[in-house]
Amino acid sequence: MIASESGIGSGMRRIVGFAGQPALDYLNSRLRTLRRRRRTVGAHAALTTWSNASRGCLTEVERLRKEVERRQQQHARESAGSLADQAREVAGVKVVVQAIEATPTRQS
Repeated sequence: MIASESGIGSGMRRIVGFAGQPALDYLNSRLRTLRRRRRTVGAHAALTTWSNASRGCLTEVERLRKEVERRQQQHARESAGSLADQAREVAGVKVVVQAIEATPTRQS
């Protein structure tokens, strides 16, 4: 079993190898290392996938929050226009009286 090979000089190579039980021990050691790395990479891949999904969800929540705020503002403008049409003059001052439902404020 050749474990490694490298150049040590001009035209010279160093080869490290094992035979018999040391070769099996070396291979088992490499297999354990590969399995650990596979678990690490697998865990990293799962975390990356979860992180990307979480980021996507947070982005979508923020987009929807902005959309809700935009629609609430649009509704408020439309309601204000409708209220202005209902204004009555009292002693030279235009007055509007209307009960409205308050929208909840955003809490951080």
